[in-house]
This record gives sequence, structure tokens and C-alpha cells, in this order.
Amino acid sequence: MQKITARKRIILAVIGIMSLALVQCEIGLGDSVDTSAPELTIDYPAINSIARGDLVVSGKAWDETAVDRVEIVLQNSSGVKQWSGTAHPDSTRRWTANIPNTRAADGSVPFADGQYRVVATAVDTSNRKTSVTVPYYLDNTPPLVVISRPSTSGPVKADPYGDDLVFSGTLWDENSCAEMEVVFYQDNGGVMSEVARYSQTNVPSDWKLIIPGDKDDPTSVFGQLAAGMTGSEGARELYYTLRAVDNAQEYRGPGETVAAGNETDQVYIYDSILALLPDGEKFPSSEALASLVYGSETMVAGISEDDLTGIGLHSSEVDTSTSGKFSIDPYNKNPNVSILQWTQYVGNNFATGYTSNKIGANQYISVTIEPGPDGVAIDTSRVYVTMRRSTDADPDPDEVPSGETNRIPLKRSRVMDRRE
Repeated sequence: MQKITARKRIILAVIGIMSLALVQCEIGLGDSVDTSAPELTIDYPAINSIARGDLVVSGKAWDETAVDRVEIVLQNSSGVKQWSGTAHPDSTRRWTANIPNTRAADGSVPFADGQYRVVATAVDTSNRKTSVTVPYYLDNTPPLVVISRPSTSGPVKADPYGDDLVFSGTLWDENSCAEMEVVFYQDNGGVMSEVARYSQTNVPSDWKLIIPGDKDDPTSVFGQLAAGMTGSEGARELYYTLRAVDNAQEYRGPGETVAAGNETDQVYIYDSILALLPDGEKFPSSEALASLVYGSETMVAGISEDDLTGIGLHSSEVDTSTSGKFSIDPYNKNPNVSILQWTQYVGNNFATGYTSNKIGANQYISVTIEPGPDGVAIDTSRVYVTMRRSTDADPDPDEVPSGETNRIPLKRSRVMDRRE
């Protein structure tokens, strides 16, 4: 038997102590020891979603021990906290938080439209933390729509169309317009009857709805508008309402998304706004008008909110005295003439308020002349623009009180295809 020296005893003792320590450490490392930060996701709504009303945000959080809470903060684009709350994961690890942003009865909302970010932070029982950030857009404001053509409403002579029917104008929305719909009506002895509908999706800010003049196709929109016309009755007057909806959605929770965008309440005719402008004021942008209608501005380009509200065409009702209107005559072969951003008075008929059209020094007048429904090209050598003077006392354009008739030379001309 070998003798165990004192040096060997010391070495064995050290090994024994180390083994004991390792055993004790292994015993101490049970499921209750937290060695890492929690896991966290935000999976609803998707990144960069556009939210209307209250925003419900949801995700999952888990940890090797337990998640104590999830802290949620809403920040604006500059990183400034706008709202905060706390959520707790359920048995499936899911957490949910509701960020209140519903428009109040007085029209106010907790958070202005714009880009925000949600910062969620999972905190475990050892106070370890994990954060996730997802950007969103908040949008509680409907589009503001200005219509350039048709340019008439109420008792004035209807804006005339021959063949193709073109609605055009501008709009503003914090994000984009998902859909625009026009509903057409005909006055049948004092009763407004719906005739047809036309809609377009993904509408740009400079919008144009083109309805081809397929009068012989009874299934087309124009065919329904012109149904029964033979050419002997002259132009047919029609009325319309127009609505526009943006692409915001209501996010009420996973599986509960509602595609209910902000919808217009009123539409504004360009010429009606133009008539409100004081001398020297430029026509305001659609965004500026939106700030007057929906925002905190009380005056834009000399126009008050009450002024603008008074000329709005309501999309929820239609009648002969206030609704937008136009006329069609698909059998009329005359060229189509339009004066951009001006109210037209066809033939010898001046409408009440004809002095509303204004022009300043060195201002261009844009006149568009298109071939008639028969497609015969315009003879540009025989196109003239004539300016006549008239007064309230003598509104007949065939009579020139001053004795002057000024023929204005064309600076530019361009032959357009009928469907251009």
C-alpha cells in the first residue's frame, strides 16, 4: 500500500472541495434561475398600418421564468411620449393594449393625424427587459375633395357633356384615397331616382374619373345615363353625389380589423371657392382647405370656415337646389369647349352671378377644345377666343356696351384626341 503524502492529501482535498462546489452549483441552477431577458413581439397591426379610431396593439411575450408585465408607450415621430399603458400576457403568452384615439363629439381627437411609433417593453420577474418598436400612422380625418368639373350646382345652367363624361379635381388626405364613388340621379317629377354608380380605387390627389360614352351599351354607366335618349329631346340634366374614402382601418384586435376608412361629408366646387376669394388672393391648396375644414385654422386665403361650409355639396343628400349637376347630349356633334377653373355660360345665357369669374393682369386663361362625339378633328385655324364686356344691367353677351370686341390671339394650341 502506497503512503499518501501530505502534499497529495492537500491536492485531494482541493479536488474534493471543487467537486462539492460544482455539485452545489448544479443543484442551485434550477428552473427558477433567470439567466436571460424575455422574448417579445408586436404582431398586430402590421408595420406602417394606418389606424382610425382606437388602436389595439397586440403581440406575445415569454420568458424562461415569467414575464411580469409589458409596458407600452406611444411616441410621436420625434420620439416624445404621447401615451403609456401596461399589459399582462395571458396563458397563451398574448398581450393586448388599447390606445384610445376616437374622435369626440366636439370633433377633437387625443392624437393628431401623423406617423407614430409604439414601443413595447417586456419586463421579467428579474427586471430584465426587452423592447420592440413598430411604426404606425394615425388618421381620423376624411379626404377633402375639390371638384373642377362638372362645375355647376343648383339653379344655374348645367355643365354640358356630349359623349365621354369626365369628373376631375383635386383632393387631400393625410395618407391616400382608397376609393371615390359617384352616384347619379335623375329628377322624375320632383322625385330623385338613382340611375347609376361609378367608382374608382386608389385615387390620386389630382384625380380624374373618365366614364366612356357608350350610349348604345345598356349595361355601361353612360348607357344607363342616356337610356331612352333619341336625339330629339336635347340635353338631359342629371344630378350627382360624390364620396371619397381613405385607406385607414379600424384595428380592434387580432382577427377584428374593420376596413372602415374616413369618409367625406362634403365636396367643394372649385368655382364656388374661387368666387369667395378676395382680390389678390391665390387659390389655396387642398391641404390648406383641409386645415380650415378639419383643423384649427379659422381663415385661409381670406375664406372662413363658415364660408366654405356654406358652399359644400353634401354627399348624403341630393336635390335640385343644392346638389351638383351636369347635362349630357350624346347626339350633339359640336366640339366640347371648357375653360379651366372658370364657370361657363353656354350660348347667350348668362347665369345669375356671372361676375364671379375673375382674372388678374397677365393671367393665362386655359381653354380646352376637344372634338365632338363624332371624332372629327378640330380646325385650329378657325379657333378664336373672344372677350366681350358686359354689365349687370346688360348681361346679353351679343351686346357690347363699350362698343369693343377684343379677339385674343391663341398663344398655344394642341389637337386632342376625343378620349384624351
